[in-house]
Amino acid sequence: MSRLDELRRVADLVGIQTRHVDALGVWHEPGEETLAALIGAFGLPSDPQQAADRLAEEAAAVPFGLAPVQIVAQEAADPTLALRVPPGTSAVEWNCRFEDGTQSSGQSDGAILHLPGPLPLGYHRLTVADGAATELIVAPASCHLPPALQPGSHSWGLTAQLYGVRSGRDWGIGDFSDLAGLARAAGRLGAATIGINPLHALFAAEPRHFSPYSPSSRAWLDFLYIDVTAVPGFASITITNPD
Repeated sequence: MSRLDELRRVADLVGIQTRHVDALGVWHEPGEETLAALIGAFGLPSDPQQAADRLAEEAAAVPFGLAPVQIVAQEAADPTLALRVPPGTSAVEWNCRFEDGTQSSGQSDGAILHLPGPLPLGYHRLTVADGAATELIVAPASCHLPPALQPGSHSWGLTAQLYGVRSGRDWGIGDFSDLAGLARAAGRLGAATIGINPLHALFAAEPRHFSPYSPSSRAWLDFLYIDVTAVPGFASITITNPD
């Protein structure tokens, strides 16, 4: 096995992806130097064999082989966990305290711990043999979907570049008031969504950096989209012609 393959094996053990595909469909794979740096960021030795040995030692030291967090699916009819038990052990006691305060207890079948399914959603505490404990997370198969996004539902919307929206009162480009008007008009027609271009703050001191996809800040909005006429006090401002 080459050093690169060894680094990939260690990266997989700590959850580092060793290849990805970009938006153009091109696959990228980091080299030895990059993988070694990423593995080192986990506090592991740069040598892949030493790193693998360190991980194996840490895994062996975990009571009953339980990771700090165990994730199981709510839909599992018979959720099971594999334990590392001493040779000749036929069963170990376990207790699970659920998030709502209720509890469940039982014995493992040798190295296999059968949990009572289906389990309630939430964060629970599983203790094995009055010593080893782990956080048991019971998760749904997918995130919540509101009725409008359920299978078979139909919704529609439109997209617009806000700077291209025109109205009789804007100052040359669309602003937040135009966006509000567009949303109200689309809503009356039954639209469920409006997609717009990014509105993040750009580089006011460098006008050549005008792409909304390369903002100077993702925490602030571009002041050019402010409807000046809606600013409090604007109506009381007198604008004089210098000529």
